[in-house]
Amino acid sequence: MRITLDGIQVECDAKTVGDLLMDHPDGTVAIVNGRHMTSDDALREGDSVHLLHGDGTFRGQLSAPLLSERYTEPVFDRISNARVGIAGLGGMGSHVAIALARSGVGHLVVVDFDRVDQTNLNRQNYSIHDVGKPKSEATARILASVSPGTDVVHHDVMITRDNVHDLFSGCDVVCEAFDDPACKSMLVEELLSSDPDVVIVSCSGMAGFGSPNGIRTIRPMSRLYVCGDGETDASTGAGLVASRVMVCAGHVAHTAIRVILGETEQ
Repeated sequence: MRITLDGIQVECDAKTVGDLLMDHPDGTVAIVNGRHMTSDDALREGDSVHLLHGDGTFRGQLSAPLLSERYTEPVFDRISNARVGIAGLGGMGSHVAIALARSGVGHLVVVDFDRVDQTNLNRQNYSIHDVGKPKSEATARILASVSPGTDVVHHDVMITRDNVHDLFSGCDVVCEAFDDPACKSMLVEELLSSDPDVVIVSCSGMAGFGSPNGIRTIRPMSRLYVCGDGETDASTGAGLVASRVMVCAGHVAHTAIRVILGETEQ
């Protein structure tokens, strides 16, 4: 039968994954049609197989083929060709960025003027090795380590009315992840009024220890989505907790993906 092995079509006599691994002794794990398979699993005509080799690497770029096989090609094409901006890279934006990269978004624009400090580590997607580095630079490095095929443009600047249009020019979706309500309003007003195609995914209310079921996504305007509970701000006794922040970040990232795919209803 004919299969695609590490991106190349080949004739194969193997009946099972185990047979194939025996024929390729440098392979230790087989990913078939985007999923990890055991030695007893049968191979079928047209299967796409990628082998994990003894040095822990795959031959060629793996992430794109795997996602294409899992999503179907039309869906993957839309996601991989999309351009998404992330305004602010703190507890919300840093997790949104990693979720979008892992989901296969092909082009990300990440912007923040701040630097990582130790007080960020309880809820933001950074490590002790990032302390002192610009958040935009640290985010770009993290994204490259988990999704090397993602095109990442990073800017170490404060977002203002004067530069917001240039920073996010060409983006299909912009995820707003600021702490300051005035900055949130500025970004939404400027982008919605100047770009008739861009969609904004904003956030409001994710602090405290309340039930994560209170976090939801609403669509107050045709090109504006807001994720959160709409109420809880960070304050004494109701600070930002990583688990709840990440739930809201998941809403933001997933809403961006749904917008890319044309799934606009909530």
